[in-house]
Amino acid sequence: MKHLFNMPKISFIVTSYNYAQYIEECIDSIISQIYQNIEIIIVDDHSRDNSVEVIKNIINNNKSQVNIRLIAHDRNKGQLASIFDGIFAATGEFIACIDSDDKITPDYALTHIAIHLFQPCALTVCELAEIDSNSVLHSLNSPATPKETEGTVIDKIKVKYQEIQKSSTIKILDKKHNFFGGWWWAPTSCGVFRKAAIQPLLTFTQTNNWRTSPDKLMFNYLHLIGGSIKIYDQLVLYRRHGKNAGACNYIMGNTKYNSNAARKNYFKNQINLYKDLLSFFKENRLKLENLYSTKHYKKIINEIYSSLPKLIYYKITH
Repeated sequence: MKHLFNMPKISFIVTSYNYAQYIEECIDSIISQIYQNIEIIIVDDHSRDNSVEVIKNIINNNKSQVNIRLIAHDRNKGQLASIFDGIFAATGEFIACIDSDDKITPDYALTHIAIHLFQPCALTVCELAEIDSNSVLHSLNSPATPKETEGTVIDKIKVKYQEIQKSSTIKILDKKHNFFGGWWWAPTSCGVFRKAAIQPLLTFTQTNNWRTSPDKLMFNYLHLIGGSIKIYDQLVLYRRHGKNAGACNYIMGNTKYNSNAARKNYFKNQINLYKDLLSFFKENRLKLENLYSTKHYKKIINEIYSSLPKLIYYKITH
């Protein structure tokens, strides 16, 4: 008996830069997904270690049914440009961007797809647990996952479709409380978004401003145009090592930072976020009005402008 419909594909884009010692564990965790309609696109951003060699060995020795491809940059472009290159090559209806030093749990893809099908939105973001350089679990309650205090949590929603079953606790993020410019999510690896939702942003040219922390730009954009949902499941194993080994203490918005340098970097990102996305929306007004409608376009612009006082408030009070 033929299936009535096909389940959507998730394209996993793994951004690689000098993490040769971790990337095989990362790829193994993606191949091990319960939900198998996936592909893997590894984008190596001109690593200086032997990452490309390791990746080629992974591909050559791949015994799974999952298609794995490599895009190797001949120069360093930064993480946002790497993600965009991966999206251009992706054939899936959904995109997940995984840092090559992280790992994901076997039900990562299943959970995200279930929520997207239950409550259509542009972006779903899960919580994370923390592991060390040896993959030893250190915490199930990570400071990298903001804690929600406003809005209604939907407890134990149940989704059942052909070939898919999942029960999760979620929150549909309210734009009044979870306003543009804040950080209401978790790092890059935790998000899954619709390719159609991100497609217009692929014409964005200021990728050099987002060589790091591209999730800030992408997640705020997706939240603006199609809303986002938080999943209260730890589906990502976020690796603490090297520069990101320390926990955060400094509170900024709904995020914590541990130093003045982190604080300054936050404000630099904020300035780039407002400047870059305002410019993007204005420069592409006609195209975006045709895509979203004039009414929705104006609502997006108003959401960006109305958040400016909140940014000023945080800068003054912190």
